[in-house]
Amino acid sequence: MSVLGYLYTCAIRSRCPCCGRGSLFRGWLTFRKACPACGLVFEQWVGDWTTPTWIAHSAGFLAAMGMFTWMFITGRFMEGPV
Repeated sequence: MSVLGYLYTCAIRSRCPCCGRGSLFRGWLTFRKACPACGLVFEQWVGDWTTPTWIAHSAGFLAAMGMFTWMFITGRFMEGPV
């Protein structure tokens, strides 16, 4: 399966990444325990993304504050309505 086909099947249509037929969700925001078509178990690992998420948010915040500070000190891009 091509990358675009995989993206369409799994991300946009919310289908099983293994078979592409079973639904990932039961209702709007409730994950199924397993795929109804192929039986693949969907596991959510609690805490696995805590550190990467914290690092990404911290890096983004520091970059945004650095850019704002640079804009404030140099006066660039500060003209016009805010």
